[in-house]
Amino acid sequence: MAETTHFVIDGDATLQQQENTLNTSQNLRFSEVTVYSKGEQNPPGNGSATTVPDHPNFVTLEEVGIGEPVRELFLVIPTDLAAEKIRQAGQGRSLVFFNDVFVGGVLQQVAGFH
Repeated sequence: MAETTHFVIDGDATLQQQENTLNTSQNLRFSEVTVYSKGEQNPPGNGSATTVPDHPNFVTLEEVGIGEPVRELFLVIPTDLAAEKIRQAGQGRSLVFFNDVFVGGVLQQVAGFH
């Protein structure tokens, strides 16, 4: 049975930093990202000592089968999702998710491709 892992990434990071973190996590856990979406924004100065970032993004990873390669994840902020899907398909990639995600602390629509 495949193992599922959940964790949080800081949405104040750049898109490239988030992509690097996700790919590193995939490789360390022999898993692939299946869900990536924004969490609830923490109000500034809420006075609590929390480890949750102000702009959290939630990640779900699914373990890959024994002997299967971990495919690299590519994050994109598309201006035209249909065109981006065609472009990525030409490189052998398919859409994994298209969700609202914090990037640099700002809400963006981000597509992820494997």
